[in-house]
Amino acid sequence: ALGRAEVAAERQRQSDVEGGTAAHDDRYAHPELVAAGLAYLDPKNQTRKRPPHGWPWDRVWWKPRGYRRNFIRGMALLVANIEQRRRARARADG
Repeated sequence: ALGRAEVAAERQRQSDVEGGTAAHDDRYAHPELVAAGLAYLDPKNQTRKRPPHGWPWDRVWWKPRGYRRNFIRGMALLVANIEQRRRARARADG
């Protein structure tokens, strides 16, 4: 079963290794993180060498690794989107 700890660890890896810090994520408009997350969640994309249609970033950032790994990666990107929206709401309520 997919656990929260796996998604949290991937989110941390994205921040530490890929540069997906809160400040970095806040530069994106809402759809980019969602589009990337959904691309990794789609089973048809698990072994694609090229990014699927709608991939929001440069080709070098498309790194499929198989269904389970992609699923965890996709969920972590959706978590990043939720975190981004919370920060934006907090700033607006500021």
